[in-house]
Amino acid sequence: MKGAFWTIAARIVTQATQFIVMLTAARQLGPEEFGVFALVSAFSMLLLVVSKLGWFEQIQQRNVSKNDFDVIFWTSLAIAVCVFGLGLIVAGTLQLAGFRLGASTLAIFMFWIVAATITSVQYGVIMRELGVAPIGQAQIMGEIVAAIVSIAFLKADFSIMSIALGRLTGEIVAMGFAAARSRWAPALRNCSLDLRRFFPFVSQIFYVRVIGFAQQNLAVFLIGALIGPAGAGLFRVGARFSGAIMEIVQEPVRLSAWSLLGRSLAEKKEPLGVLAGRIIVSVLFVSAPLFVGLAATADSVVAVLLGPQWAAAAPVITILCLANLLQIFAMVNEPLLTLSGHVNKIPRISLISTTGVLGGLLLFAPFGLFWTAIGLLTSSGLSLILTYWVSSRYGDVNWAQIGRECWPAFVASALMAAGVLAMKHTVLSGADSLLSLALQVVVGSVVFSAAIRVLAPHRFDIALEFVSKASSHGRK
Repeated sequence: MKGAFWTIAARIVTQATQFIVMLTAARQLGPEEFGVFALVSAFSMLLLVVSKLGWFEQIQQRNVSKNDFDVIFWTSLAIAVCVFGLGLIVAGTLQLAGFRLGASTLAIFMFWIVAATITSVQYGVIMRELGVAPIGQAQIMGEIVAAIVSIAFLKADFSIMSIALGRLTGEIVAMGFAAARSRWAPALRNCSLDLRRFFPFVSQIFYVRVIGFAQQNLAVFLIGALIGPAGAGLFRVGARFSGAIMEIVQEPVRLSAWSLLGRSLAEKKEPLGVLAGRIIVSVLFVSAPLFVGLAATADSVVAVLLGPQWAAAAPVITILCLANLLQIFAMVNEPLLTLSGHVNKIPRISLISTTGVLGGLLLFAPFGLFWTAIGLLTSSGLSLILTYWVSSRYGDVNWAQIGRECWPAFVASALMAAGVLAMKHTVLSGADSLLSLALQVVVGSVVFSAAIRVLAPHRFDIALEFVSKASSHGRK
């Protein structure tokens, strides 16, 4: 229970602090400079994926002894140093090409990568020896320090380097705290004797990480190449707003699905496909008004929180909210396929999904920012079809039943959006203030609640029962 508390707390603090830093940076820097940061940050994250590989997960394997920790540490550090050198070469090239701000920021990120790689190994040792709670504590401390330092440097006009300096400082704090808690220091060993047996597992983790990176960041690179840094900045902000809801919903749903499906399998209470369908329906009733509500109020949210220079990000937020809503149906795929004995299907499904995202981006990105978002919406639609086929074939999910139970959520969400849009174009026409945004939220909430009470009065009780069971299972 203590570990779960610190994990959830760390996730909330991380999302809150990073969102505050993003808002502060976006308002102060504007789309062009923020776009440069988005591109440099995405490239740095790619190098971090290479540097970290899968050493954290490797340490958790039962065939890894405490003596192997030393081998893993020195190997990961050697790879991190190589990545550091590669990054500095790229930064030097940018400097010679005249992109001094991007070069300086990338150079700072290279130091962050080394620190983050060391911290990842420390986290692995802590997880193995002490559990998850100290990791959550270290992450909270690091994120708070990173936010404070980033905002301080932003106020001092250090531009996009401010965020990189904040991340580096926060990572050093987290690394120090992790080292103090683990009380472990690596000993010098001959790594060549033990290294090869680690790579089969590590390569699988790396493969999954690269696919995840491509799904999250490929659009930023394509937009930066085709439209320029300003387009990348606008898209990154739009994706961050719509992704905030996904971040809030996704991890609790994933953990709850593992808990509920695993318990059902152990106790043989009901078929996994039936329970998975109930989870999907319950999550949809909770998440649909959030995504549709943000989509309907996107222009007001941007005007109030970011200012008029970011107005072009509003349509992106709207489209990506709808794309993320379609992704809700795939949230139970991993636990469902794993527990039903089809875990070997997951990598291929991820690859097909990533290929669909890549295809949508390559097809639509040349036409501009809005159409790039349309490409992601299209790929989400194709992903929904893939989810339907996979879960019905391998997980025995009854999609006809899901459709019969879900339609009130879609109708209520549509009525909510219509009510908000009607209010914006009549009573609140031309008003972009915090009060007008609050009124839109209140009206949308009232309309959705009233519609659900009429169309599916029992649905809220089922959703609350799902949340209650998930919480009780988590405590156990």
